[in-house]
Amino acid sequence: MIVTELVAKGATGDSTAASITAYLKGNVKHAALTGNWDKVFPEITNDTTTGEAAYYRNQIEKLIQLGVMGKDRQGNFKPDTEMTVAEFTRSISKLMKVERSDLAYYPKGKLSRETMGAILYDVYQVKFANKPKYMTDYNGTAVVPGDPGYDFNLDPGARGAMYYPLVSWQQLVDTADISPFLISKVKSAYELGLIRSEVGIARGQMVNGTELEPKAIVTREKAAKALYFMWVLEHEVNAENHVSSLK
Repeated sequence: MIVTELVAKGATGDSTAASITAYLKGNVKHAALTGNWDKVFPEITNDTTTGEAAYYRNQIEKLIQLGVMGKDRQGNFKPDTEMTVAEFTRSISKLMKVERSDLAYYPKGKLSRETMGAILYDVYQVKFANKPKYMTDYNGTAVVPGDPGYDFNLDPGARGAMYYPLVSWQQLVDTADISPFLISKVKSAYELGLIRSEVGIARGQMVNGTELEPKAIVTREKAAKALYFMWVLEHEVNAENHVSSLK
């Protein structure tokens, strides 16, 4: 926003703005003039920048930046398109550096929530010998306004922000719908917080629903959310994700 304003002022004859924008790279000046930032930020997509489709924009753009997910030739991510098992296992294998052969026994086709939960648990078992800090050090610590390290994004209540699901496995109403050969992994994934109820969630509120919807098909945006979350678990709590990359 600042660069765009400076470039616009420089173009109208403001000498101070022009001297500042002289230091900008050519592609940045071009983007500021045209409003098209694709060359500067190639992870931006046409269909996840505004409105409801932008709900998981941060996660989607980071995964594109990492080369784990992509967009089509028209620059669209297609957030509501149904995810496949093949694409999800390919993405999470690259993201978490896990052999795809370790996940090859899952049936091909569309990715259901129960299958995604089982895959997430498999990858967690491979990657984490101990629970990451998000599950331990950063879980339920009450820091109230005025305290050092207070984060206004977290619940300042008596227990602080709880990492684990607020609704127990026993309180879920549709666990009987889970395939018998997946239920053990899905239960473990749920209790670890790797998969949660999507019913009744709301940004800015700490609420969980009682429906796991195991047979529901996962969309690309919801897959991006799950992948991003697994990737975050590997990092230090205070690490800035924009400087992180796959090595």
